[in-house]
Amino acid sequence: MEVHGHGGAISHRDHPAGAIQARVAGARNSFRDRERNFAERFRAARARGDAATAMCMAHDLKSVSGSLAVPEVNRAACVLERACIDGDTDERFETLLQEVERPLGSVIGELNAL
Repeated sequence: MEVHGHGGAISHRDHPAGAIQARVAGARNSFRDRERNFAERFRAARARGDAATAMCMAHDLKSVSGSLAVPEVNRAACVLERACIDGDTDERFETLLQEVERPLGSVIGELNAL
């Protein structure tokens, strides 16, 4: 889309609303691409004994899902991060990871459909 004004044509990305839409779309796509295999990456980090990476992953998911207003994922990631801090059992992590996977899978599916 181009808007013609006094100075000529400008792209929709040059318009503040267009630029915001482009950034939001980019953030959504980045979230989708990065988090589509969250559970697999989290399990792999825990399996190799890398608790710090697992905690960072949970924290990042919590932060980004909060920024993108995905409350179900945010809440589940928050609980998962707390479990990382507390050093919970493998069984508890698996339960919490499933609680992350359900809403995250739905969100990823919705983003794929856009």
